[in-house]
Amino acid sequence: MTFFNKYVKGAVLLSLSVLLLLSSAACSKKNSDSTSNTSTADEVSTTAINTTSQPATEPEALAKYTIGVIMCGDSEADKDAYNGFVSAFEHRDFEQNGFHHNIILSQAKDDEDCRAKAHEFVSQNVDLIFAIGEKAAVSASRSTTAIPIVFCSVADPIEAGLLDSPATPERNITGVSDFTPCKEQMEFLKTLYPKAKKISAVYCATDANSILVSTFAQAEAEALGFEYNSYTASNENQLKVTAESAAKNGDVIYLCEDELTLSERKAIFKTAKEKKVPVFSSTSTFLKDGAVATCLPDYTELGYDAGELALIILKDLKPVNEIAVEYPKVCINYVNEKNKDEFSLDNIDVTVY
Repeated sequence: MTFFNKYVKGAVLLSLSVLLLLSSAACSKKNSDSTSNTSTADEVSTTAINTTSQPATEPEALAKYTIGVIMCGDSEADKDAYNGFVSAFEHRDFEQNGFHHNIILSQAKDDEDCRAKAHEFVSQNVDLIFAIGEKAAVSASRSTTAIPIVFCSVADPIEAGLLDSPATPERNITGVSDFTPCKEQMEFLKTLYPKAKKISAVYCATDANSILVSTFAQAEAEALGFEYNSYTASNENQLKVTAESAAKNGDVIYLCEDELTLSERKAIFKTAKEKKVPVFSSTSTFLKDGAVATCLPDYTELGYDAGELALIILKDLKPVNEIAVEYPKVCINYVNEKNKDEFSLDNIDVTVY
């Protein structure tokens, strides 16, 4: 067994507990407003904050809890996660019950900036750090073993080195993962293509995350009656041949995102178009390139769930090292605008991308 095979096998085994959590997470739709008592650190871009957010009504001196937020990047998903987080505090009406809090948002540009923001919050001795994204979470976890950390938008906290087990963190960090919702994706794929029998999964043979995603997707696809086959490649030349085989032998291509598939996406979509085989994406990235659809976590809800975990910790209802990592409960079905007319979507809750 090669070093890589040992590594991949270990990564998959360490992450098996994710499957049990994912399979129990049902996607249901709920609404959440995005208002908050917030202040900003440094020069924070106001575009990252919901326009309905208001400055703290209580003087900062009266704040009982201070939460430091590290956001590495300014994607729409990151902004949604932040707004969901702060809205959790508003919806619980803790301000009206004396639960005065001060949320400080600090945006980072890169890894080094993330580390600086984390050290700054540690030096300020904040009561909790909310880290949005893997870079922010890793920086926070390396900066303190005492201050509770709640992360959001980390696909695999084990691979990121944050935890040994998502079910029993046993550290000062927990949170909400945005791991690919394979169950919901396969269900949506079946809804769009009820006559499809074979799924061809295309991904890099050496990418641990794609291997993990495909492993879970295969289990969910086969449970729905699909024949699921993986078509992998280790380099660009192999991928061209792989894409041909995948299109020839499958009714739908399930395209996992990794560096190799990203670099060769034009060739993959060209082959799929020539063979008249639709491409269903594991992420939103490929939608603009021609994928027909995908299903993804609702990041506002992920942030809201992270906010509720933070409240549990701050209210001393449960210690952070005993709070299991949560996975997407609410997902959104996306359909490429160019392909929407080929489906009967009247009775399906979808967002046109």
